[in-house]
Amino acid sequence: MRIRKPNLFEMHDKAKEKSKLAISLAAEPSTMMTQKTVLFVCYGGGHAQTLIPVIQEMNGTHPELRCVVFGATNGAVDLERAGIAHLTYLDLIKDEDAEAVQEFGDQLLAGNHNPASGVSEEQSIAYLGSNYLDLVKQHGPDAAQAKYDDLARTAFLPLLAMETLFETVQPSVVITTSSPRTEQAARQVAKNAGVPVLVVADTPYPYNRLGLNAVDCSTLCCPSVLAQDVWEQKDWVKFQKIAVTGNPALDRFVPDMARRAAFSPEKPVILFAQQTGKIADNEVKWSEFTQDDYFTHFDLWSKISDHFGAEGKVRLHPSMQRSIFEDWQQKTQSTLRLDQDRNVGNSLATSSILVGNFSSILAEALMVGTPVVQYLYDENLRQKDGVLDTGVPWEAMFSSESTMLEAVNGALNDGPENLRRFELFAELQPIPPSAGRVCDEIIQLL
Repeated sequence: MRIRKPNLFEMHDKAKEKSKLAISLAAEPSTMMTQKTVLFVCYGGGHAQTLIPVIQEMNGTHPELRCVVFGATNGAVDLERAGIAHLTYLDLIKDEDAEAVQEFGDQLLAGNHNPASGVSEEQSIAYLGSNYLDLVKQHGPDAAQAKYDDLARTAFLPLLAMETLFETVQPSVVITTSSPRTEQAARQVAKNAGVPVLVVADTPYPYNRLGLNAVDCSTLCCPSVLAQDVWEQKDWVKFQKIAVTGNPALDRFVPDMARRAAFSPEKPVILFAQQTGKIADNEVKWSEFTQDDYFTHFDLWSKISDHFGAEGKVRLHPSMQRSIFEDWQQKTQSTLRLDQDRNVGNSLATSSILVGNFSSILAEALMVGTPVVQYLYDENLRQKDGVLDTGVPWEAMFSSESTMLEAVNGALNDGPENLRRFELFAELQPIPPSAGRVCDEIIQLL
């Protein structure tokens, strides 16, 4: 596969046709000088879902502004589905770099591309090749190879690619979530250029994997009062202003709340949210799961489902290959099934409870009205595991089957206690929609 010749002002035809919010990147220079530009940069999954409502709100209520959106990897897929015109790494490749991007991307494609994610091979090659070339230009070939061998994609910090994006778009303000790599590079380039940055915290409990991330912004928007207290304590987070706006990613779940309230299955339905690894030892350590680790999880999920006579379904992390689950299922003949519903709101609204370790899906479940069982691997790391410190989820230890069964039983059957926990969640979480509050903060920076 050859990467097409890049054009910095070219938009995807499909996005143009579908999107009512299509942007014009081919504006005359004189127009670009007078019209203020809001640049959104995001990865996929929870990151894109956090910014999509804000992008839609900005386009709908502030037509005087020029909104430009950049989607990295799965971010482009989510933006496409939302009908939002966007740029990708394909649009940033310079003519003189195309051959090197192609070569590096081809070399890294195996093991880094998941067809089930919806990301095309072409986009994966552009992302991997551009980011690796950035490493080479920043550190030299040998150091780049050493960094990648040690950290894999975690080593990416595409400052040069983001500089190209900034030269093209000329943003007046930059909006990201708290994600590292591409989003972190956008924040750093913005700071160097004197451009204000607004970060929408997409989690109540920030986690700095390997200590490589940094959040340095003009305004930090937090999902709750509790989250604000936690974010303020992180030494790798800097801001001039902090605001409690709520999480815009939860806005889309408002319609699912009524459906969840009316959900009355003949037998319990348990949704298991499967992560790819766990926090280990301290805040900067991360342990990726092996195949045996995944199989251990699936074994427990199957045992829990059978114990309660429940229908069990597993929702894999977007970066996981579904073949991992399929291989286990083939060996065990378990009735546990894979949840492949792209609409996570529908998946949560048709589940009796959610069982998970940490992820944005925990807060999403609570917003929908689905009780949450949150398990830990190490009780000493509880402060880094999602929303557990709110007292809303039911707590369990993964290594203790009895505590897992006890927590699941409570979440399934203790109605009064679940009601108390949801009332507590409502006190901590601003009432949606939140996108408008974030837009107000953006306007203040222009």
